[in-house]
Amino acid sequence: MRSRRIFFESDLCFTASAVGVLASAAVRLKETALGDHRLMLQALRADKRMFNLIVLAAEGNWPSFRNHYKRLYDGVGKLIHAGISAEEFLPRDVGAAASCFCASIGVLLDPRIVAELPSSQFEISAQQLVSYAVAALARRDLK
Repeated sequence: MRSRRIFFESDLCFTASAVGVLASAAVRLKETALGDHRLMLQALRADKRMFNLIVLAAEGNWPSFRNHYKRLYDGVGKLIHAGISAEEFLPRDVGAAASCFCASIGVLLDPRIVAELPSSQFEISAQQLVSYAVAALARRDLK
């Protein structure tokens, strides 16, 4: 079995596609959030024992799990900063914006929640939730 550190660094580390580099910050932010959510769902469906290890890591606040979320938070912050620089997002405190964004989509990324509630029980889709969270950062309504 792979170590906890390697698991989170390889299996739950979504990287936006090369095409995303040319896309707007909003598109890259959506792609990152939805990509991480897809990875969590894939982990849940692929190997229940491994997913239970992810839940245990979240519950135990393991360093590997904290590092995974730190990387996600840092990536979100960079994308928000890029969006502000491009005048795509309203100027604001990047750290606070990243925290609020991550908290608003946390239901999609927390394995304890993902494991308990199938997506069909949410009244909105993951796409709608992420789009709404990104639009809250924007100068205008994003589709």
